[in-house]
Amino acid sequence: MSVEAHDEEIDLGQIADTVLHRALPDPEAKRHRIEESAVLTYGAKKLIVWVDTVDKRISTNIETDDGDPKPCETTILYLAANKFMQRTVDDLGTTYWYQLQSKNERIKNWARTAGNDIFHWTNLSEVPNGEDIYASFETTFFPKNHGLDQEIS
Repeated sequence: MSVEAHDEEIDLGQIADTVLHRALPDPEAKRHRIEESAVLTYGAKKLIVWVDTVDKRISTNIETDDGDPKPCETTILYLAANKFMQRTVDDLGTTYWYQLQSKNERIKNWARTAGNDIFHWTNLSEVPNGEDIYASFETTFFPKNHGLDQEIS
């Protein structure tokens, strides 16, 4: 089934669900001691998510991949990544910290707008590094309903 973001009848969240359903683990993750990972692809972009269970950190990398560009690629990929992150944190039952860093102006602008709608950043900062200015966007993922199923006595 092919899903197109330009079809106004289709919710971006539904496309993100399909992207997440098609995700595969990163084949390089185990080599780097990463237990949980997902490679998400949509259009001409690929987003890799790594969940470091030792340091309780989540990191991502987005890059242009082979494929035909589609509208809203970045937003759809990060919506899928957010769902993967929350599901993983729920399964692991502990809090994880996520940081998105970039010097790319388009990603920084996206993170301030649509990215904030997805991740609800709790800390934003800009750090000069040579001639570049890196922006850092941070949030924390908390497990939902972990341990609340048990009866309270």
